[in-house]
Amino acid sequence: MIVDDHQIIIDGIKSLLQEVKNIAVVAEANNGRDAIAILEKVPVDVILMDIEMPILNGCQATAIVTTRYPQIKVIALTTYDEKSIVKKMLNAGASGYVLKNINKEILVEAIHTVIKGETYFSSEISIALVTPSAEDFNAPAKQSSSVSLLSSREIEILKHLANGASNAEIAKK
Repeated sequence: MIVDDHQIIIDGIKSLLQEVKNIAVVAEANNGRDAIAILEKVPVDVILMDIEMPILNGCQATAIVTTRYPQIKVIALTTYDEKSIVKKMLNAGASGYVLKNINKEILVEAIHTVIKGETYFSSEISIALVTPSAEDFNAPAKQSSSVSLLSSREIEILKHLANGASNAEIAKK
């Protein structure tokens, strides 16, 4: 399912994915409320979710979807790369986070990755997550940044992703 308040974005993604084996766009919605209503009728494995939408935004919709339908994987597909927004989507239950400037191959890789139960971040998002920000330094001592929640191995993998390595290349390393 593709959820975005811009129909041209939905149409473009559908066009890109129509030629990909094992991926079919079975539903679309222009806001989170409509997406949730569709899920009651249409089985969906992955949702490509915009964040900024009217009626019910992507963070709110993701939290509802992942609570009601834990088997559904949500990938944030957005223009926002701010660490605080990434964290909100991850806390809402998103399995992936990619920017709209990606190409078809990366989108397909993201879909296949989350279907396998793994998380997927585009390289810019990986960099944002491992780079300390002002909010990390201003946060109370009790709250830890997302970096401290990651093991040293996970940080190493994120660095490889940030440098543009594919999953296969990272696995070899």
